[in-house]
Formats: sequence, C-alpha cells, structure tokens
Amino acid sequence: MGDEGFILLAVLIGAYILLMPLIAFIMAKGASNTIKRLQSEVEMLKIQAEGKGKTKAKTPKPIIKSKVAAEVISEPTKTKAPWTPPEEKAATKPAKQPVAPPPSEPPVPTGPTFFDRMVENFKANWIVWLAGLSLALGGIFIVQYGLERGFLGPVARVISALGFGAALLGVAEYLRRKPNMGMQGWFTVPVALAAGGVASLYGAVVAAHILYDLTSQMVGFASMVLVSFLAIGAGLIYGPVLAVIGILGAFISPVIVSTGEGHPIMYLYFLSVLTAALTVEHMRRWIWLSALAVVFTLIAGFGLNDTIPNQPYLAIYIVAMILLVTTIPAFGIRPKWDHSEMINEKTLGDIATHYPTILTVLTSAGGTLLLCFAANDNLILWQSTLLVFLGLTAWAIFWCRHAENLDQLAIIFTGGLLFIATAGNPLIHYRYRETFELAPHLTMLHTILALSAVLFMVASFWRTPRSVRPLFWVACGAIAPVLTYFLSYANWHQIAPISDRVWTFTAILLAAFLAVSALLMLRSRIRQRRTGSDLYFAGMLVATSFAAYLVIEIDYLAHIAALLSLAAFALVIRFKYRWTGYLVWALVAASTSLVVFNLFPVYSLREPVLLVIAVFGIVASLLGVGYMMAKDANQPNRVILYETAILLIIALLICALIARVASGGRWEMEYMALGLYATVWIVMAGVQFRRMDIDDRLTVVRKYLGYGYATLALGTLATAMLISPLVVNDINGIFPVDTVMAAYALPALMAYVLYHFDLLPHFITRKIANGFATLMTGFITVMEVRRFWHGSNIRLYKGTEVGELYTYTVILLTATVITVMLAITRKNPSLRKIGLALAALTAAKVFLWDTAGMQGLARATVFIALGLTLAGVGWLLQVSQIADDKTD
Repeated sequence: MGDEGFILLAVLIGAYILLMPLIAFIMAKGASNTIKRLQSEVEMLKIQAEGKGKTKAKTPKPIIKSKVAAEVISEPTKTKAPWTPPEEKAATKPAKQPVAPPPSEPPVPTGPTFFDRMVENFKANWIVWLAGLSLALGGIFIVQYGLERGFLGPVARVISALGFGAALLGVAEYLRRKPNMGMQGWFTVPVALAAGGVASLYGAVVAAHILYDLTSQMVGFASMVLVSFLAIGAGLIYGPVLAVIGILGAFISPVIVSTGEGHPIMYLYFLSVLTAALTVEHMRRWIWLSALAVVFTLIAGFGLNDTIPNQPYLAIYIVAMILLVTTIPAFGIRPKWDHSEMINEKTLGDIATHYPTILTVLTSAGGTLLLCFAANDNLILWQSTLLVFLGLTAWAIFWCRHAENLDQLAIIFTGGLLFIATAGNPLIHYRYRETFELAPHLTMLHTILALSAVLFMVASFWRTPRSVRPLFWVACGAIAPVLTYFLSYANWHQIAPISDRVWTFTAILLAAFLAVSALLMLRSRIRQRRTGSDLYFAGMLVATSFAAYLVIEIDYLAHIAALLSLAAFALVIRFKYRWTGYLVWALVAASTSLVVFNLFPVYSLREPVLLVIAVFGIVASLLGVGYMMAKDANQPNRVILYETAILLIIALLICALIARVASGGRWEMEYMALGLYATVWIVMAGVQFRRMDIDDRLTVVRKYLGYGYATLALGTLATAMLISPLVVNDINGIFPVDTVMAAYALPALMAYVLYHFDLLPHFITRKIANGFATLMTGFITVMEVRRFWHGSNIRLYKGTEVGELYTYTVILLTATVITVMLAITRKNPSLRKIGLALAALTAAKVFLWDTAGMQGLARATVFIALGLTLAGVGWLLQVSQIADDKTD
C-alpha cells in the first residue's frame, strides 16, 4: 500500500475518532433539551385536555405544535419495520386525548414531506439565507481586499479563510443553542451560517493545495476529507443541507487533487464516505441522502476502474457497497424485515415505508450492471466477477432468508452471472488466438455456472416451505438450471473443450433431476405442490428436448417434438397442469415448424418419394394421437391445435409431391418454394374460417389464426411474385406442369376454391375474388407466353419478340370474345363492362404497339382483323341488349 496509503488511512480513522465523540456529545445535549421541551408541551396538552373534558363532552381539538416542536422531528428514533421516516411519524402522532368512540372510517393522517417542508421554510426564511450568503461574500471580499493591498501572504490568506469559516460555525452553534430565539430547524440562520462556514473551509483547503501549492497531494486530500466528514457529521446537528454539502465535497475532493493515476485505497475511501452517509440516513431517515451517496459511489468506482486496469478491485468494491446498503440502513448484519413485498407498483407508491427495499434492490441492480459493463474486456475482473456473483447469489438465497422483500436479489445476481458468462465474456476476444489457453478459464466458467444452477435447485426445496412466495423459488429451481444450460451450450459448444457426449449426458442428468424433483414435490405437503410439480415437469421436458437435439438427426426432430407434446399432454390430462399445458402448444408448434422449414422443400425434393411420404406420415400420425387424446379429454382448444398441425403437414406433403413433379427435383427455385408455402397458408386459413362457422366455442382463437395464416399467405405470395422468373431464376417443367404453375397458379386456384365454397371472410366480395383471379391469370399468362418464345430464361432484359407481341393481342381478343359471350349468356352487366374494357385495351395495344413497326399488307391485315372482331363483338352486344329490352 505504501507509506502515503497508511498515512491517509490513519487520517481517516483519526478524523472519525475525533469527530464522532464531539458529534455524539452535541447530539446528546440537544436531545436532552428536546426531551425537556417535549415533556413540558405534553404536560400543557394534558392540562388543556382535562380542562376541556370537564366542560365539553366532545373530543378536544388537537393543539398545533410550535415551530420549535415541529423541528424536533429530525431527532433519531429507533423504529422497527415497517420503515417510516421519523419526521412523518412525529408529524402524524396525535396528542394524548380522553377516550372517545372512534369514527367509523378514521382518516389516515399524513405529514408533510421533506420537499414540502423545504419549500415552505425557504419561502419563510429566504431572507435569512440571503443574509448568510451576504456574510460569506463579505468575508471573502475582506480577504480579497487584503490580497489586493498586499496585506496578507498565501499562508495568512489560507489561515484567514479557515478562521472565517470556523467563526461562522461557532456563531451558528451559539445561535442554535438559544432555544428561545427560534433558531432551531433545517432552514434557519444557524444552518445558513454553518453552510457558509463549511464552504469557507473547503475554499481554504482547496486554495492551499491548488492555488498556492502549500500542501502535498496527500495532505491536501486529507484536509478535504476532514472537512467533508466534518460537514457530514454536522448534518446530524444542522440538518440535510450540511450533509449534502459534505457528501458532494467528499466525492469531488479526489477529483480536484487527482493526478490521473488511481490508487486502490481510494476504493476504501469512497466506501467510508458511503458508510458515513448511510449512518446519517439510518439516524435521520433522509432517504434521498443515501440515494445520492449510492449514485456517486457507483460513478466513483467506475472511474477508478479505468485508472486501475486489470485488477479485481471493482468486484470487491461492489460487494462491499451491496453489503453496506443492505445492513446499515434498516436490515442489520443478518438481514431481517417484517414486510415481504418485493419492488412492484405498490411498493414504489409507498416509498416512505419500503425505501430500504427499493434502495437495496436498485443498488444491487446498478452494481450488477456496472460489473457487467466493466468486466467485458478485463479478464482478471471477469473471473473475479464470476466468483462475486456466485457468492452474492448464495448470500441472497440463504443469508437473507429472513428478509423476503429481498428475494429479487438472487435473480439480479444470477442474471448478471449469466450475462458475463455468455454475451459479456472477454474470452470471445481470444477465440482465434492459438497461443491463448482457453481450457482452464472455460472449466472455471462451467463450474461456476453449474454451482449457480445447483444453488437454485437446493433453494427450491429449502426456501419453498419457509417462504411467503413458494412458487417463486419453485420457478427459480425449475427455470434457472435449464436456462443456464441453454445459454452455456449456445455460446460455448463450438469452442469449449467439452464434447457433445458430455453436453448430452448433462442434459439427461438435468432432466432426471427435474423429474425426481417433480415427483417429490407431488408427495410433499407444500400448499402449491401441484403447481410446483407442474413447473418441474415442464423443465424436465425442455431438458429432454435439448438432449434429443444433440442425439437425434435434425431430419427427425419433428417426430421427437411430437412425441414430447404427447407426453406433456398426458401430464396435463392427468394432473390438470397449466404451465405444462403451455408447453404442449410450444412443442406442437416446434414440430410443425421443423416440418415446414426443415423437411420442406429441401428434404422432400432430395429424398426418395416413399421415404418422404413415410416421414411426413409418421409426424401426422403422432399428432393424430394427440388429436384423439384431446377429443377424449374434451379439450377443444387442443383439438384445434392438433387438427391444424395435421392439416398443415398433409398440405405440405401434397405441395412437396407437386413440387417434385414440376421442378424435377430442383429446389434452388425460391419462387416455387414460396408459392407452395403460400398455398399451404391459404389452406390453413380456409380451415380456420370454416371451423369458426362450425364451432363457436373458440371463435376468437380461430379468427386470429385464420387472419394470421391469410396475412402470411399474401406476404409470401407477394414475395414470390417479386422474385419471379421475370427477374431471377428460370422455369422448369412442361406446360401445364411446370414451376410457374406450381408457384402461382396453385395458390391462386386454392384461394378461388375457398371463395367458391364460402370458406373466406365475408368482406371478400365477388369483385375482389375476380380481381385477384384476373391479376394472377394475367401474371401467369405473361410468363408462359414468354417461355414459349424465349425458353426457360424469360427475364425482362431480353426484350420482346414480334411474335410474342402478337400472341398477347390474340389472347386479349380471345379473352374479349369469351367475356362478351359469358355476359350475353348470363345476362351479367359487370361482365359486359369487362368485355368492353378488354376490347378497348386490345384496340389500344394494336394502335400503339403492334402496328408501330409494320408496313404495307401486314398493317392492313392487322387492322382488318381487329375491325372485324370488334364489329362482331359490338353486334353481339347490340343483339343481346335488344333481346333484353324485349324481355323486360
């Protein structure tokens, strides 16, 4: 540590030893005077109450205390939980009155807050503060006058400033001891003078070091520390203003005298300041004071860590902070608290009562975040932080068991541990360095993670019977090990010196432990044993799925997920589990997702057709067992779940077989895969809308599923159209069994069939359906025509052939004639309008494009053919119109 470090430590301890007896004496003297005043006031209230009780039967009106008595509320009071600031208790404590019938709904008395009192006192005493400021400035101007005239040298100037500050403090104490002058309180003349005195002392010691270089760095720092602790101690006597000045000065002083190089003893110094602030808060209940000190302590620790790199001091510093905040204000060395509420909306609304809980939890969260951020690129600090978080987790679980309001701490520390073990791990930076040995560090990491999981497993049985929130610890015991395993594997399985066999064995062991825990929980006498076993069984199924993922080939994981869903569903039917029931939905969704994104389309186009049918069929059969189980158990929501999954897999199989024929086994064509997916989603949407009309027990669920599938289908089909063969890729197959028809005609046909059989929402009218069919027909026609003229490559950059241009004209004329004939036979005015529109479009195409490059006989032939066709169409329309008029 060095001689200077020992000297500084000695100065701190000496200042504490010299100041605390003086402060204690002054406080005892003040408390004695206060007790005498209170006794006299109580006697007066008794006399008044007895006199009024003889003349009047009603309850006497409480007498308002004097300003002197009101200020006494800052005296320390020994309280038990619930924690309430003494000023509020004293302000709300009524005078002793004769026994009277209590009102039916007695009002809850509330005292003014600190800020209310501060505002009111400042309004009443602002002139006093202005006078104190004037006195301080006057003293400064006198010293300045001496400097300008050369009357004082540097030493004399510093001594003058020190003397002036001491004089102000002396006058402040003299006035404070005069109770008859009304000088007691937080915002009176003595406080203003004392604040000015402390400011003068700060100015003197800072000027001696910075301006005049009269003191060394160690002496200058020690003198500032002495003034800071003097101000903090004076805060116990004069109120929070002096305490705030002391806290700010204690944290700013090191910055003033800093040379840019940190020293480990500064961690001890900042912890000493925090201890002093927490002690004052414990005696006076100035909750904002401790919050201010905690914030500055965290900032100071972060700054020190930058000046002292590659050291574990910050981790120890944060641990000391958390222990100080937990023990000093309210809880004690072995934390104990009557209230069990954790931080929530209710506790935040009642900050006066639950402030120790809020301060401890927020300090722990802030310290955890600071360590997670600082340990990211510091290997030594990272290792120390791992051990610190593990120790703090054990401390929060076992040592703090009598303060159940602090149950959140275990989750906070474990969350920090998991973060720095995965996302915030500095070992990632060394991943590709051959000279860096990862094995010892990773072995330590996995050992700590395993120990943290074991801690929660033990806590789930040890804390559950003793806790007011047993399900909290059961959930921690079920979730924490599984989450730890998953994050560890996800981040380290590729580089960690652990084989897949070890990972698999660990997952199986974890699943077995959770299964045994679930059975033991069922046989226990805990009130929530059913819910506890539910959580353990859910964790067991998740751990089993991890083991299956490591052992089973990816092509058959869908079958494993379906089997696990059946096991989960059997537990739900037997024990009426809730969380395992949610897992049924997740496992069925996982099974179908694996089929959709793994077996289709790559596997279904690559493997033999019989194997594809068998693989899809087995998954559908397993889900069919779940469907039968759901029907027998009369659970319609899970009937929908399994039924939807079965239909989805059957639709995928059909689309896969069509894709095999259309593409010849080529799966590189993304537009075809997207078109087949769109077909599947359209089928699923129609199924949901249809069953919504048949069975209204789960109408809302079916409705959201239907609209979700429909939205997914439209988005997938639009994407397939954007990457069509007109832009990228080629066409494969023989018309009409080719990739274009599979990608675009199949979903369009399926959508129109659903509309025809009234399986779509009612807002989809005939116009919308016909418009969609026309759009898709035109889109497909363009691609097929281009394929006839250009081959498999029909990209737009190749331009347009003359024959292709005439083909479009022939198709338009044919469509015009067919539409007009349908309009006449069906007597449909809408089709008649569409026919006329097609005729106009055909004429415009011929006039603007087809004849642009023609000459002579060809041009004449085209116009003659167009004219005869349009004339025939017009004649047919006129004849049909005359016939309609006669009929009418």
